[in-house]
Amino acid sequence: MKRIFIIQNTPLNAPLPLSVYLTGLLKNIKKNKDFEINLIVGKSESITAEIKRLCKKIYEFNASTYSIKDNFNFSFYAKKILKKENKERKIDIVHCFYPNSSLLGAVLFKVFNNYKTKIVYDVRSPWIEMSIERGFINKNVAGLYKFVLYKEEKYLCKFVDSFMIITDGLVCYYRKKIKIKPSQRVYVSPSGVDLKMFKRVKTNIREKYGIKNDEILIGSVGGIAKIRKLEDFLDLFREAVNKNNKLKLMFVGEGDSLSEIKKKVNALNLKKNVIFVGKVPHKEVPKYMSVFDFGLCHLPNIFIYENSVPLKILEYLSCGVPVLASKLKTHEELSKKLKGIFVYHDAKDILRFTKTKTKVEKQNMDEFQWSSIAKVYERMWEKVL
Repeated sequence: MKRIFIIQNTPLNAPLPLSVYLTGLLKNIKKNKDFEINLIVGKSESITAEIKRLCKKIYEFNASTYSIKDNFNFSFYAKKILKKENKERKIDIVHCFYPNSSLLGAVLFKVFNNYKTKIVYDVRSPWIEMSIERGFINKNVAGLYKFVLYKEEKYLCKFVDSFMIITDGLVCYYRKKIKIKPSQRVYVSPSGVDLKMFKRVKTNIREKYGIKNDEILIGSVGGIAKIRKLEDFLDLFREAVNKNNKLKLMFVGEGDSLSEIKKKVNALNLKKNVIFVGKVPHKEVPKYMSVFDFGLCHLPNIFIYENSVPLKILEYLSCGVPVLASKLKTHEELSKKLKGIFVYHDAKDILRFTKTKTKVEKQNMDEFQWSSIAKVYERMWEKVL
């Protein structure tokens, strides 16, 4: 039985894309005689029974996901655990999510303790650019930060045997930036959606918030973060409401831009048309999505989002809800694969798309369900050995 250690400095139960991704993946990996799965992760309040049954050992370390210092500490902790476990029995694969919180520790272990160990580097976003855009790095030192971190990542990637990358576009970017060698296998895995959880359900949410049957409800679920530029959508929404006052907008979630968004709603005189729900438990999300006439995925047209796979679009569609998506390369590409995605550029587009209510017919989303993604990982682990 081959031993695999998956390393990620994020709690499994956190409301973060990477936490949702790893949790969904692990729940769908089949426990078999070929692989022994072990985890080194951020400390969680709880870990699901499915993941406990799958994993032989789970190590947790209490460190902030976005602290540079904590990421280095986590990497050294991971190296220490790998060294200890390798003495007990040889480790075959170390699967790393992001560099300083995992890849660094894996490379140190490979160089000093077991050079035969295979390393898989899992890239879910252009993480260096993301950390700057999300405000975790001072803009005054952003240039130096990028120079140093890209140099470091490029060096660490020399020790990588296989890459798992979220989109073909990001694969192209990494081939140019990191200089992936021909001998290093590259696999592509999109975001996944839990098709069993995200489905249309009966709920009284519309009645609870006084939304009439003839009103058209656009719903946004997720972080109300500054980086998402939701205030730009409010400007378009104001224009659309001037033409059709039956449009309503519901925000489900919280974030660092919530107070600014509320102020802008008041300034645009939209209080009667915009509803703020706040944060809801993850399991309750399908109840809200099911009452939307359109789900909203508004992202600015910037580099970090160009080659992503927006999880919310998949969840809306899984609930049978059509999606209003901002004009963005990844949205346009996804709209060619899946029905029910309407890419808007201005208020006229929003009015045109929301003119009549519609439901998304059941469609083949097998590529994006966790069971399919888990199989890609299993095939990759078999080939990397």
